[in-house]
Amino acid sequence: LPFTAPNTTATLKRILDCQYEDPRLTVPTVSDELAEIIGTCLQRQPAARYANAGKLRDALADLLTGVGLTRPHEELPQFFLDPRGYRRLVSTRVVASLLTRAEGLVAERKTARAMAALNQVLAHEPTNERAATLLGQMKASTQREARARKRKRALGLAAGALVAAATTAVAVDRVTTPPEYAPPLRFEPWEVTMTNVAWPRRTAPAVVDAPQVVPSELPVPDAGAPEPVKPPNSRVTLPRPTVKASEVVDAVVVVRPFGFVQVDDGPRSAEALARHQLKLTPGRHRFVVTCELCEANPRPIEWTVAAGEEVPLVAPLKPSLVSFSGFPPEAKVRLGADERSVLQSQRDPFRVTTPPGGSMKMQHLVDWVVSSADGVELAHGRTWVEPGKPTLIEKGAAP
Repeated sequence: LPFTAPNTTATLKRILDCQYEDPRLTVPTVSDELAEIIGTCLQRQPAARYANAGKLRDALADLLTGVGLTRPHEELPQFFLDPRGYRRLVSTRVVASLLTRAEGLVAERKTARAMAALNQVLAHEPTNERAATLLGQMKASTQREARARKRKRALGLAAGALVAAATTAVAVDRVTTPPEYAPPLRFEPWEVTMTNVAWPRRTAPAVVDAPQVVPSELPVPDAGAPEPVKPPNSRVTLPRPTVKASEVVDAVVVVRPFGFVQVDDGPRSAEALARHQLKLTPGRHRFVVTCELCEANPRPIEWTVAAGEEVPLVAPLKPSLVSFSGFPPEAKVRLGADERSVLQSQRDPFRVTTPPGGSMKMQHLVDWVVSSADGVELAHGRTWVEPGKPTLIEKGAAP
């Protein structure tokens, strides 16, 4: 069973909480779609599972069709005749189908889905050249878009600076320009009529040429003068110690679902992947996982790297605020161990964060139960919510 624990009580607790090991950590070739089907089958609430065997069959048929296995009834006899040979053959077919799907997704600019397909290809064949080429194209496209955004931002800043400079120049001119001269009158203007009078006007300030300085007259520094001494707190860059090639090991960093990885003070990885092949020195290292939907300041994870062992990490997605509507205001809503009324959820929404085991995809999975004030269950369901965005779950929402 997937619900394993040190003792019977802990096992029952994991069954009640529906906590089990992600199948993709045990078998890397398991796709996100298959992991979601398995998760639906293992739900504690019957209504959250498939309604009947036909629904499960349809879901599996869609999954197999997506990887090119359109006739499963013909595949089974071949598997039983030669299991090992069939695995090699079907792996090649699945890889070819996934690569075709990834190329289409790259052309449609659906980066996240293309990345998931390429991650599954690399799980089957880590050295697949076609997948590496596609990753290189995606990286180049991402870099071009980043440069375009940077140029656009620079043009916007330049335009803003130009407008600010023009506005400042107009304001300075208004402040520094003296008012027109108006001589004092003994009488009011409407009491006398004056003709052929030349009133004095404001004279322009005289322009005085600034004295030119001949370069030969500038002071020349003394060649024998000592160089200025740097202050004692100036920063000194020490050379980094070199590491021999024999002192590093091949380390596999598994990120659920996927993300960029930074090790110690080194640079961030070029791609957001589910599996990172790294070369590290054995011992303690600090890992940081980032992504587009991750928290702004993720907490570093300390892990001891050893040869032949994987480093499991979780992408810390941004928290989401979840509230409920359409139920009686006094009805109770339970999300995990947190419980409050429907009215309280609207004033103080539930804060959904990434679980310790991570999420199956770049979303939060919310299992919720609404009960009346006397404990009678009114509704329940499971909803995927976007990280960092408020979500309102209304009565009658599909589980």
